[in-house]
Amino acid sequence: MIPAIAWRNIWRNKTRSGVIILSVTLGLWGGIFIMALSAGVSEQRKQDVIYNYLSHMQIHHPEFGDERQIEDVIPDGQQVWKRVSEQPHVAHATARTLSIGMANSPNDAAGVQIIGIWPDAERTVTNMAQKIKEGTYFEEEMRNPVVIGAALASQLDIKLRSKVVLTFQDSTNNIVAGAFRVQGIFETASTEFDKGMVYVRASDMARLMETDPLVHEIAILVEEEEEQLATVQSNLQQAFPQLAVENWKQLSPELRYLDEAMDYFLYIFIAVILLALAFGLVNTMLMAVLERTRELGMLMAIGMNKGRVFSMIVLETLYLALFGGILGIGLSTVTIAYFAEAGIYLPMVEEGMSSYGMSATLYPILDWSYFPGLIAMVLFFALLSALYPAYKALKLKPVVAIRKI
Repeated sequence: MIPAIAWRNIWRNKTRSGVIILSVTLGLWGGIFIMALSAGVSEQRKQDVIYNYLSHMQIHHPEFGDERQIEDVIPDGQQVWKRVSEQPHVAHATARTLSIGMANSPNDAAGVQIIGIWPDAERTVTNMAQKIKEGTYFEEEMRNPVVIGAALASQLDIKLRSKVVLTFQDSTNNIVAGAFRVQGIFETASTEFDKGMVYVRASDMARLMETDPLVHEIAILVEEEEEQLATVQSNLQQAFPQLAVENWKQLSPELRYLDEAMDYFLYIFIAVILLALAFGLVNTMLMAVLERTRELGMLMAIGMNKGRVFSMIVLETLYLALFGGILGIGLSTVTIAYFAEAGIYLPMVEEGMSSYGMSATLYPILDWSYFPGLIAMVLFFALLSALYPAYKALKLKPVVAIRKI
């Protein structure tokens, strides 16, 4: 009987109840949508970094590390690459030759990371072939082709078919140089990446260094990253104990921190919003209690005990919060689903976001696993909001309350 009475009570003043339900709905909708945008930006940045270059996992010589010395190659690198590709749950793998060098044009020069690749294997691990803005990704027959970023092409003032001289160290630390022709220009969400990376064929680098193709890095994509990353890493480390096997979280700690922090940011942000809404709920229910002083006094006088009075006030508060919470979560789900496909383009911040490696088109995402926690938070803050009004109702003395005008 108490739940039915509580439900009827909240609709006795439809305007007041409607306002508080609308407040909860809009507050949750706005909060969840903003957090979905933040989560979308974080996930988009993670995916861009992984599929532009980093991959799920990389293998290096144990001393390669931050110094990235060209002499620290993986012994029998191409054989290791072949064996890695045959490991269970490894979707794709590619090998790379790496060197720090200079890119020189008739107009300017820039320090770059020179990446020697096997083009067919590289396109199975990264999406750089889909990032080509002009030209092709090593698809034309050309001597010493090079693929560079749009930002670097602008800095060097060059275009397709322009000549670029790449200068770098060979495996004995001697300086070598070679003339390359621009075959393709790529563009990613990160201006810094586009300025700092150039791609050439590993065979062309090896010819200039007068050696067999060197393997400094093996990049790996895992079939099911969430479930199998740790297993594949453990298996590879056991198979190649003399090498360093690192996943993307170890290779890019800042990306891992951002990814892990999003869970906490979501709940903290929603908690702040619900705390603000809780004051509105307290005010509404306190007004309801004060307006119904005589009614509550009469109910207690004819035998309704304090436990039932307390339950009735708490249920009224829970109904208001839960009704608004479900509407808010439902509305945010529809909005997120729409913009997850359509995206939100922000041209006014495109340049600034690209400098941080992010796209100006945002795609909000929110995993279904968050919603039980959000509903629990709504109920918790509703219960918290009900305590003071319910306490005030319990303090009423039936004799005094009945006489109140």
